[in-house]
Amino acid sequence: MTTTLDAPVAQTETAQTETAEAPARTPKTVSHAEIREILPHRDFFLMVDRVLDYDDTSIRAVKNVTATEPFFRGHFPDAPVFPGVMLIEACGQTGGIMLAKSERFNTRGYLAQVNDFKFLGFAGPGDTLILSARFVSALGSFAKVSVEAETAEGRKVARGTISYFFDESARG
Repeated sequence: MTTTLDAPVAQTETAQTETAEAPARTPKTVSHAEIREILPHRDFFLMVDRVLDYDDTSIRAVKNVTATEPFFRGHFPDAPVFPGVMLIEACGQTGGIMLAKSERFNTRGYLAQVNDFKFLGFAGPGDTLILSARFVSALGSFAKVSVEAETAEGRKVARGTISYFFDESARG
């Protein structure tokens, strides 16, 4: 999926020809209201404000970090930092939305495992986080995605992999 935050592709003659022939794809978005239908989380634990684009294998979503988030009262009030566990949760919710929108995993999912999560920078009040997830693999009721968080300005904040368990007994 090509986005405005991806590194620019070198424009060769071949690339220009291919681009001219390929029709532009309209982004598939998800509103905050629809996110509330997909995820059971509620304020202040609902970490995804909107989805910019998604398909069955990738998603890009937004979390607007505001000064009124309740955890900032105790998480370094003089120099507020978005807590790492909340960042993992935001990435987990983003991947969960992508998987829930697919036909294979359209039931309630639960965080099963977090691997190789690295914190690469800080986010705080006023930052807009772009949360990305890409499908990695699935086995039975389990799925794994790679996740990344960066600011709208392109500053990397975190990356890792998250696994989910999907409760087949919860299917309608």
